[in-house]
Amino acid sequence: MISLQWSPDLSVGVELIDQQHQGLITRLNALIYRMTGPSTQEVSEMLDFLAQYVVEHFGTEEQYMASHRYPGRSAHRREHKAFVHTFMELKQRFTAEGLTPTFALDVETQLCQWMVTHIRGTDMAMGQFLKTRLSKTGAAA
Repeated sequence: MISLQWSPDLSVGVELIDQQHQGLITRLNALIYRMTGPSTQEVSEMLDFLAQYVVEHFGTEEQYMASHRYPGRSAHRREHKAFVHTFMELKQRFTAEGLTPTFALDVETQLCQWMVTHIRGTDMAMGQFLKTRLSKTGAAA
């Protein structure tokens, strides 16, 4: 299993979003760690927590995009919806089948790798736009 690392190259330049991304990475690492142990209850609890956290984080990004009229908002929201759908499918699969090697691999590829790719691409573009808008209004990025 991989372990995700927060690094400056993942910073989108908007403090709250960066803090939430760091939190997501920490929690995904916690999920990965729990998958190596014997307790499926801990994995289940972490999945429940992540389900709420992801919705909260995506909500934050979408509020920023709406309030600053980000032109890429629709496409960005579609990516969020697709991720939530994938996440919920994985969560349901875990409930039905338990912790399997395939589930662990899918968490790595469908959640962890997606998150890093999304931050480095879609979120970076949003961050660049927001930093420009926030600097014009004098708000903290």
